Amino acid sequence: MDNWQTNGVTATGDPGDGDTANGGNCSAQIDSVGCDLNNEAQMTANNYHVHAFLGIWANGKQYAIPDAIGMQNPTDNGNAIGAFTAAYDIHTHDASGIIHVEDPKVAGTFRTIPASSEPRFNLKTLLDIWGVSLSSSGFAKFSGQTSIYMGTVSGTNPATGDDLVTSYTLNNSAPQSILLAHHVAIWIIIGPPPATLPEIDFGIED
Repeated sequence: MDNWQTNGVTATGDPGDGDTANGGNCSAQIDSVGCDLNNEAQMTANNYHVHAFLGIWANGKQYAIPDAIGMQNPTDNGNAIGAFTAAYDIHTHDASGIIHVEDPKVAGTFRTIPASSEPRFNLKTLLDIWGVSLSSSGFAKFSGQTSIYMGTVSGTNPATGDDLVTSYTLNNSAPQSILLAHHVAIWIIIGPPPATLPEIDFGIED
């Protein structure tokens, strides 16, 4: 798998590849989503906090998305972004494809959120925070017929008990209608899709 950072999109070795300081403005909302986080300690089990996955498959090759999407002044601890001065409610800590959706203003469980708030956390908003474009004819720097595949949890890893997503279906919804919900896996495909997309193991706390 190629890492986005090492393919000419951002500087190799830059710990802030998706840093909003490099073109974003953490003082402004994007698609009604704010930069509400000052540190990870703000999040507790009583605030909304879920994880989704985003993968990129372009012209026969898988790409890892950048770390620090939606973060300002991120600090790399060697494996992931461990600190930042501010972050949007939608952000990434590493290049694993795991999307963190955290809103310290919304009380609730890790997996549920009031219906009136949930539509804010969608694929379009993630891409807008990242600063990349998506259309039927291309994504970011890639050109070609573009489609979206989605999968939900279909089982668990027998060794670890982690949630697994093993199958996907074509989703023709607009990106703003594709929610970043609990353990949903999303693939953006440019060009022909592979015969089999990789399964996703949500080996994360929730």
